[in-house]
Amino acid sequence: PAGDTVLITCQPKAHYEVSRILMNGFDLEPDAGSGTRDEASTYTFEMPSRDCELYVAFTPIEYIVNTPTVTGGTVTSNPTQALPGARVALDVAPSAGYKLDTLTVTDANGAELELYDAYADPFVVPTIGTNGEGIGEGIQNPDGTIPVIFAMPATDVTVNATFTRIDYTIQYSSRGQGSLTTPTEISYVGDTVTFIAEPASEKYYVLRIDATDSSGNSVFVQETTTPNEYTFT
Repeated sequence: PAGDTVLITCQPKAHYEVSRILMNGFDLEPDAGSGTRDEASTYTFEMPSRDCELYVAFTPIEYIVNTPTVTGGTVTSNPTQALPGARVALDVAPSAGYKLDTLTVTDANGAELELYDAYADPFVVPTIGTNGEGIGEGIQNPDGTIPVIFAMPATDVTVNATFTRIDYTIQYSSRGQGSLTTPTEISYVGDTVTFIAEPASEKYYVLRIDATDSSGNSVFVQETTTPNEYTFT
């Protein structure tokens, strides 16, 4: 009868969800606390004084790829939501001076997914040696990004990544009458390195200090307020 409260229960099939429900052309909102996604959901409305026409649309669920916010790099997903079985590409980008240490993708039950590289081979974390050079196995693009592919399961997934700092070596050399005091031979990108170039006696002075990176590019060196002390970054 008109005025009665009508309860509707919608039960999608596995991996489907209710995308829309209309009553006489008007959208109905699910009841508070009602099920989501492939769970049963309920809707209530007051019966009008005429016949009702209900329309329910079910659509496949696009599951979510949760990517982390971590120190030392970024991980982006394309797409960020996908149907089960769809190909998902991850773009793993270490920050300057960092390298990828670990990468896993887990489903809602905590199971790890199989990961592949751009050639559909099992994914291997690229091996990065001292000073950042790529060695051994693993694919890394010229821009430093790392391509990863996996097949979307029928659950949301979580990407877990860790990045570690790359050790860079510093090689010192000197000529003439004097000595170099070098506190460290290992450093990281962004560190301030301090060293002392001390002439053998007052008869001598520092003529020139040159510093270059592994590509031969000049590195700016400046003298501090302490005599014979120099720094670079």
